[in-house]
Parts: sequence; C-alpha cells; structure tokens
Amino acid sequence: GQSLSYAEFGSRVNRLARYLISVGVGPESLVALAMRRSVDLVVGMYAVVAAGGAYVPLDPDHPVERNGHILGTASPVCVLSTADDGVVLPGEFDVVLIDELDV
Repeated sequence: GQSLSYAEFGSRVNRLARYLISVGVGPESLVALAMRRSVDLVVGMYAVVAAGGAYVPLDPDHPVERNGHILGTASPVCVLSTADDGVVLPGEFDVVLIDELDV
C-alpha cells in the first residue's frame, strides 16, 4: 500500500547509491538484497545498479543455511535489508537496514 512519486523514488535511489559507493560498491562488486517484495526492494535494486554493482537476491523466508551458502559463494560487499524483514544470516555479514539508514 505504499507509493512514491518519480521524484521521491529517484531521490531515494540516488541517496542509497551514494551510500553504497561510499562503502565500496562499484563495478564487479555484489550486494545482497535480503528483503521481501516492497518499495524498499525496488529502491535497493535500482540503487545497486546505479552504484555500478550487481545484486544477489535472498529470500528472508528461506533456511539460514541456504542463504548462508549463497552469501558465502557471492561474497557481497554488504547485505541490504529492512527492520521489518528480520532476516537472520549466519556468520558475520554487514547488514544495512535501509529503512533506518540516515542518508
């Protein structure tokens, strides 16, 4: 039930893309997206591409071991998620909650 204007969407994408660039996202780098279908997911997808990287989708509802295997294989720069998704990941991965990020 959430919607954005094109200007709001573009602004959110650009702010997140600048943040991603500041943490090292660029050509040939991967960012995991561990969130359910939402406006934040679409913003995350566009922001990763705008930063020059590629995204690896993760389903927060899949078993922890499966997501851990995907993360171990991909070695992403960071994992984007939201507080509402409550994703549980094995190991130590840098999880960025985009709905709480101050950009």
